[in-house]
Amino acid sequence: MNAAIIPYQHAAGLQPLRYLTADFLMPVAGKPLAEHLVEYCVSSGISTILLLVDDDPGAVERYFGSGERWGAVITVQAVDAEVPLVTQLASIFSALAGPICCFPANMLVTGDFAAIAAHAMADPLPIVPGTAGDAAFCVVDGTVMHKAVQACGNADYYGLLEFLRGSATQQPDCSDIQCRLLTSLDEYLAAQRALLDESWPGARILAARREQGIWIGDHVTLDQQITLIPPLLIGHHSTVSGTGTIGPNAVIAPFCLINNTDLIEESVLLPGTATGPHTELSHLVVLGSRIVNARSGVCVTAPDAFILGDLQDSGQGQPVPASWYRWWVLAAALTALVWFFFVRR
Repeated sequence: MNAAIIPYQHAAGLQPLRYLTADFLMPVAGKPLAEHLVEYCVSSGISTILLLVDDDPGAVERYFGSGERWGAVITVQAVDAEVPLVTQLASIFSALAGPICCFPANMLVTGDFAAIAAHAMADPLPIVPGTAGDAAFCVVDGTVMHKAVQACGNADYYGLLEFLRGSATQQPDCSDIQCRLLTSLDEYLAAQRALLDESWPGARILAARREQGIWIGDHVTLDQQITLIPPLLIGHHSTVSGTGTIGPNAVIAPFCLINNTDLIEESVLLPGTATGPHTELSHLVVLGSRIVNARSGVCVTAPDAFILGDLQDSGQGQPVPASWYRWWVLAAALTALVWFFFVRR
């Protein structure tokens, strides 16, 4: 059996996040949403996975590579913006042998896939589970998909799924499958919480569980005066100093520097973000100095690098060690003192 992960569906509310990173690389609980789907496919016995990408396919290919890290064969293919998605699906699927599971990239899935897999291998008719998110994903034979597209014309993805649902004479028991389609910024933040507080089963968090809802990565520097309110995640190689509060529902990605920040709640900080003293972040998604307000969808850039900044070295794209930042601040302070006591006089 094959799997295809296709571009976001019914997700206009997530459009502001493209200001920060590619759709397939948007992190949920510390790793890309598409990676959660890849892990679900592999755990369900699906090892051949096609990623159909409409936003920065080069970056997606660099991240997933050939799929070795997940024990899968992953192929990244760019979507042609001039051709309807369903037409491309029909063409691609007709070249693949056996049934194909088709998931939108803005979906979380959990549950036992065995019943669907067994039904799909025995019967070429399409399967469109009516679970949460309704007709969000399908399992369909490539030949059936090709004929369905010809029959329903230029319908969008959801129109195609409704057509497939109507052509199926019976459906397997899908009660064990749970789907969560993320279509807005509020749902995006809610998904972070669901994974971190372990109310969404089967999630793999890339950090150690310190206590209920608190996840801390490797090589994290965390001051004892910091107040932690679960659920939260602090990623690998991040530094959190001062006396502020982290949480609830805060995700700090790897290689971040949190310097005397007062509050981070209901927010996601992407890799390489630095926050300055007395900053309060609430209902935001942040990458360096770029900010998306999760309540309004407004995208802005912070005017002051001491409030929000980017630790990425533009030449190499690697995070600058937190110690460099501290030495730079110390040097600036010493320069100011020299100027005040000697030059000014």
